[in-house]
Parts: sequence; structure tokens; C-alpha cells
Amino acid sequence: MWILAICASLALFLTDSEAPPRMPMPNDYTNSIKTRWLNKPVLGSRLLDDAESLSTWKLANSGQARGELTLTRERAVSGSSSVRLTSPTTGDEPIPTTRYYGAADAVRVVDGEDWSEWNRLSVWIYPDLPGFRVVSLLLILRNEGKEPVPDVYGKMGMNYVILQNQQWNRVVWEIANLPRDKVTGVVFSYRVQGNEPGATDKVLFDIDKLELEKVNADHYLGWNVAPGEISFSHSGYQTGFPKSAIASDLKAKTFELINVESGVPVLTKAVSEVQSKIGRFQVMDFSEVRTPGNYILRAGDRTSRPFRIGEDVWKSSIWKAINFFYTERCGHAIPGVHDICHRDWMLVHGDKRLVVNGGWHDAGDLSQSFVNTSEAAYAMFSLAERLQARNEDPALLARLIEEAKWGLDWILKTTFHDGFRPGFCTMDRWTNGILGDVDDMVCQATNSPAGNFSAAATEALAARVLRPTDPVLAGYSLKQAVEDWGFALAGMEKQPRGAQTE
Repeated sequence: MWILAICASLALFLTDSEAPPRMPMPNDYTNSIKTRWLNKPVLGSRLLDDAESLSTWKLANSGQARGELTLTRERAVSGSSSVRLTSPTTGDEPIPTTRYYGAADAVRVVDGEDWSEWNRLSVWIYPDLPGFRVVSLLLILRNEGKEPVPDVYGKMGMNYVILQNQQWNRVVWEIANLPRDKVTGVVFSYRVQGNEPGATDKVLFDIDKLELEKVNADHYLGWNVAPGEISFSHSGYQTGFPKSAIASDLKAKTFELINVESGVPVLTKAVSEVQSKIGRFQVMDFSEVRTPGNYILRAGDRTSRPFRIGEDVWKSSIWKAINFFYTERCGHAIPGVHDICHRDWMLVHGDKRLVVNGGWHDAGDLSQSFVNTSEAAYAMFSLAERLQARNEDPALLARLIEEAKWGLDWILKTTFHDGFRPGFCTMDRWTNGILGDVDDMVCQATNSPAGNFSAAATEALAARVLRPTDPVLAGYSLKQAVEDWGFALAGMEKQPRGAQTE
């Protein structure tokens, strides 16, 4: 219920001062890690491969992948050619419960080299995937030294990158945190994940100018603040709440809080030191300042970026959270993200079937989690109810209810009315929307007391919030809440004491 807790606390900070943003909100990469990495000075480099030969490359197909690896002179960044990886987007055999068909990998083979003196990879990639709105590729570093990479959990040494379609992308990846004493390969992996009906069924990636680089790498180890930095709340600070920033290597004994508009310090104060179990920290506390405005912190020769003090500093985070859920919608056309999707995704319960698209995709893939969806909708309805009670911010109220109803609709449509409904439905690929062919996906319904309790709570709250504006939907929600509460209680009675409910 963490989403509920966050939204409930954020309700304290809302004002009517901002117009509602249009969704999907445009991405701002100004302060992104991608922008910061691309603008770092390169202290040294070594050309690993200029893509003029396939002698150091190999193709690796897994599962049903049918990738091909060739040299092409159609385009290049360095020299006259690039390495081209192509692959169909689907396999030939149905995989109704499996995430994807396999992977087509272009592997740059490395002969057990020690790359300890290098801490960044740089490569140029040109994807040509007509009709794809979002293009991703997986980069993998392989190390067979004292500590293998990827690790046994399949987490370290794997980096998914988002690419701009039909143009050269320079991709940089800081690897300072990875063991690299015996590197055996750099892998460019396309997971065979289908395609939308309007997109190509064959992907193409051109790869060129793979380099090792040396940069001042980001701080990644330990609790201490990165050298030369001040850690502060980028969203800002609410006027009546504690306000502090921390550092680990300040030489200055005092700090200033400076109003950006006037350039005048409004507070000068001593830097305090705090020793804790996780280390020693230098604390700059400016809680006594309550005047709204834009400020920076300065301690000696070190300055933070601007931040706000105000009553509504968290409001933008609420809009961004709503925008995130909007872009995660399943079964709905999202401009620049995807078209109406997964119309051939079925929920199975004995001989019964339901098309299960709708709700929101999971954050890391295209899956559906019933409890996640119901808790998210509950959080939105909960915040909406607070706004209703205070008669505040009608634009935010309307948008919260609109997005919450999208989740509620999926909760109501995915019950078999006997306690069975989705649990976690795995989905990690695009489908063509046609029932009965090779790319159909199937999820097995379950009877979970936890799921039914969660459904009942969301439906009951929705009934209360929607009663003034949508009494028909409110009535249906309340009816279903009573039904699901009964299924949850019945399921609990059948389980032995102490058993998990999900």
C-alpha cells in the first residue's frame, strides 16, 4: 500500500496555481544521466572495434530467434562499414505463457582482456524499425574473472538502452561498478518480442565505433555523498517542514541560502557534522526559512542547483505519477508510445475465457499485476476523496478520477464472479490482436483472498468517490465490492491458519 501512503501525504501540498499538463508529458532529458554522461570530458580512449570486419564478431541465437549478422556499407560512423544485426520479431511456434521468443545477439568477442583502467563503453547504434514508437536494445558485458558478470541473478552487467529510431545514437555506459579483469565479450541483444500490427516484423540494428573510454565516473559505492557534490531535494522543500541538505567533503565551515531572484543570502549558518552507523555527514539545516521562492545553497566554492521552497513543491510529482500511469495503460492508444494493444491476451478459468487487456502494464515490462492495479487505483481514489472533501483543485481531481476509473474498469471486467480473477499475468511482447494464432498469450485465473480483499477495498472506495458524478458506475462498484469481500472471506476460511493469502 506504499502508493496510498505517498498520495495521502502529498494531498497536504496541493494548490490551484498550475494548469494541468497535457499527457503524455514530453520527456525532459536536460538533467538525465544520459545527458550528463554524454557531456563528460573523455580523459582517454581506445578503439575496440571499427566494424570493418566480422572476424571478432559472432552471432548467437537463443530460443526461436533467427537473427543474422552481416557487414553493411549502407551507413557508418567510422570507416566505411558497420555491423548489422537483423531479426524477425516473432518465432514460428506458440509460446502462450512465455515472455518472449528468444534473443538474437551480436557478440563482440574479447580475448579475456583486463579492462580495469577503462570505466566506460561508447558505441554508435542505428536502429531501423519502421512503425516502432519505442526502440530498446540490451547491452551486456561479460567477464569471466574473479567475479563473473553477469552475476547469478542476471542483474549486474546488463543495461537496457532506449534508442531514437532511424538515426545514429551514441550510447555510453559507465562500467566502473562492474568487475572487468577478464572480459570475454560485449553483447548487443535484441529480445524477440513481437511487433504491433502497424510496425515492421523484421528489426535492424547497425553498430559502429565501439570504444573503451576513461572518464571521471559517477559515485556509486557507499552512503557518502559524491565528492564535490551537495545532496538536496531536487523537487524542493515545503514551507513548514524540515529542510536540510548533506555533503561529505566540504571544507567550508558555514553555508549560505541564497534567493535566486535577488542574489541575496537570506541565511548564513554553520555546517554541522553528524556521525551515524552509515558514516559521517555534513548537514546544512535551513528549516527556519519559510518564505516561498527559488533558492540555491552555497558552501565555500560549492553551489547547488536551484530548488523551490513553497506549499506546492510536491504537486508536480503527483502530475508526473499520473502521467506515468497514463503511459502504462494497456489496451489504449498512447501517442508516441503504442497503439491499442493486447486484444488477444486471454484469462483462462476452466472452459471460460476473458480478454484481459486494460488496466496498466507493469513498470518493467508489459505484464499485469492485479494487486498492483487495485492498490494504484485505490491510491488515486483516496487522494481524489480528500480533494472532494476540501473542494480543492478541480483539474487534479478530475484527472485523478479519470485515471483511477481506467484501473477500476479492468478490476470490474476481469472477474469470473466466483472468486477467480487474474493474479500476476506475465506479458513481455507485442501481439497482433488476432485471437487464435501463434502470438496469443494466456494467463491462468486464480482464487486469491488477498486479491479479492484488494478488489473489494478499491471498489468500495470507488463507489463512495463516484457517487456524486457517476451513480451507475458507483452502484456497480459497490455491488462488486460486496461480492468480492464474500469471496475473500470464503477463501480465508478454506486456508489453514497462518497460510499465505496469495
